[in-house]
Amino acid sequence: MTEWAWGQADVQEALREAHRLEDDADTSALKQPFFDTVAAWLKGSRFRDIAAISGLELDDFLGVHARVISYVLQTVIEQGVALLAKLLEGQGRALAPAVLAFPEHLRFGVPTSAARVLLAVGGVRHRSAAVELGNALRNSGEERETLLPLARASLRAYPTEWKSRLGALVYETTLQDLSSAIGDEREEQTE
Repeated sequence: MTEWAWGQADVQEALREAHRLEDDADTSALKQPFFDTVAAWLKGSRFRDIAAISGLELDDFLGVHARVISYVLQTVIEQGVALLAKLLEGQGRALAPAVLAFPEHLRFGVPTSAARVLLAVGGVRHRSAAVELGNALRNSGEERETLLPLARASLRAYPTEWKSRLGALVYETTLQDLSSAIGDEREEQTE
């Protein structure tokens, strides 16, 4: 998908703008750093680490991320997946679930479905916490009702390990986020 997206005019134009290149400048030298950047984003890497991978200063990388990855690339990928799904539907075939989920993974910069659920609908506000928890719970399915209690239970059962991985502030905030989300669910169920 990213190889196909690379060839799209919108992506090329956005890259030129983000890198402050002339309108007709060759972007071939940006291809591998761009692919490496997208791969790091999808792995859930932190912005400072992705900036280093991209070879850009953090401020410059944030501009590339905001304009190219979070907007143009995501839009092009969503459109490509929708077109591919229609094409396959016309042939009586279905698109693989992983391909259907790819735009959402790109949107949130997470490597697992569990991380996407925790971040997108689970109330976890720190992407790094969603990524770490999602990796730990990767085989636990995609149901919010299952993932949130499992994530909170893991944080409570192994506080020393989680604080080491996330940092004390992110650990505490994530535990509060999950407790609030689970508490809100219980209130809704009793109404």
